[in-house]
Amino acid sequence: MEMKHNPNAWSCTPTAFAMVIGCSVKYFIEKIGHDGSAQPFADKSYHVGYHPQECIDVAYGMGYSCTPIELMPQSLLSKTASLPPHVILFGKNTEANNERFLRYLKRCDGVLCGTMTDTMTGHAVAWEHETGSIFDPRNGRIISPEAQAAFRFFPSTFWMLEKRS
Repeated sequence: MEMKHNPNAWSCTPTAFAMVIGCSVKYFIEKIGHDGSAQPFADKSYHVGYHPQECIDVAYGMGYSCTPIELMPQSLLSKTASLPPHVILFGKNTEANNERFLRYLKRCDGVLCGTMTDTMTGHAVAWEHETGSIFDPRNGRIISPEAQAAFRFFPSTFWMLEKRS
């Protein structure tokens, strides 16, 4: 996988997808159809950015299937109920969910979406399964498996990308 850098602060998701697919970030963003710079929020320091669903459409058009693997999937009774969401477990406890998530990471390249725990902001990175490395488009760093604990990134969804035949 080739390291690519974000063209701006709000482009980590399409940049990560472009890394996994192996195309230029500029091309991938052009296929999305907007540059993510719109500022629809009251706080003008925030941009609309990109949603993974936009990237999935582009990836599909480029011949890739994209499967979401959630670390801790949740079921809601309803949006109006005051009950907390129910976490779906794939075994007796959350450790089984971690093991399931890791099994998928070992199979395929893809995009990890989650939270930077030091700033509590959303972030997306490319994942290379053969080396077990994270490619961070924000600063151009490749994070080895040994350094990932210090990276302060908590993934919640793995968008597993596979070339369709």
